[in-house]
Amino acid sequence: KFSQMNAERLLPEWTGRFDVVSSIWLFHELPSEAIDNATAEIARVLKPSGKLLFMDSVQAEDTPERGDMESAFEHFRDVYSEPHFMNYQHMDLKAHFARFGLEVTSTSQWFATKLLTLQKR
Repeated sequence: KFSQMNAERLLPEWTGRFDVVSSIWLFHELPSEAIDNATAEIARVLKPSGKLLFMDSVQAEDTPERGDMESAFEHFRDVYSEPHFMNYQHMDLKAHFARFGLEVTSTSQWFATKLLTLQKR
């Protein structure tokens, strides 16, 4: 079954309910506080050993062969009115998710997109 809801306020009865949660191109749209709230909710609703499939933009550290991505990302932020994009770019996602009991188990990347698979400890 597929369910959709505001990532910062999932239903209370969903605690420990889901085997898999997905987040697709969301975090770069959110301010830092909302990212923390959404991550806490995701961790809360996952069953023990549940998985988070996290897809969003690559970060500069993911593409060292492309040179100075910082200016390209700033251009993207400005042209597409993405006020939180640069905050996302500087996030240490592995450390962020670890704070909420989620461990990165795999990483994949395609052009401007990356997918992290995480597991709830």
